[in-house]
Order: sequence, then structure tokens, then C-alpha cells
Amino acid sequence: PEKFRQAITEARKGLYLAVKPPEQLYQFLLSSYQQLGELESAAEILELMVIAKPQNAQTWQQLVAIYMTLAGSAKDETAAQTFNLRAILSIERAQ
Repeated sequence: PEKFRQAITEARKGLYLAVKPPEQLYQFLLSSYQQLGELESAAEILELMVIAKPQNAQTWQQLVAIYMTLAGSAKDETAAQTFNLRAILSIERAQ
């Protein structure tokens, strides 16, 4: 986990230093957050990826899947409803 944290820090620096960061940095951050089980951070990265390339259907599918997973694992009803709503809105945005 410590190596993933260090890699995330370096990748975030790369995002801030580039005017148009390469997609590989986003993919790297996404996979690192998923390996650490930080799905909310992974969802944030996916949101950035769909803004950059809205025509990529796979990215939309991943985003909806993460929101559904977060909704299923939420401990309170309000958080679950929020994540379910985000999943629904992501589906609508993808269309």
C-alpha cells in the first residue's frame, strides 16, 4: 500500500505539471485507487476521464459500476441514495 500511495503522489504531480495530461496518468491513478480500495477517489478520476473523452463507453460503464458498488457498501441510507443517484445521472449523461 505504501508504494501505491507514493505512486499516486507522483502521478498527481504529473497531472498538475502538464497542460494536457496523458490518459495513462489517469489510468494509473484509477488502477492505484482501485487496488487500495478507495472507490470514491477512483470515481473522481473516472469523472475527469469522462469529461476528457465522453465518447468512451467503457469509462462510463466503469463509473456507473463504481457508483453502484459504493451504493451497495454504504452504511447509511442517505449515502446509498446519493451514490445511486450519481449512477443514474451517469447513465443519462452517457446517452
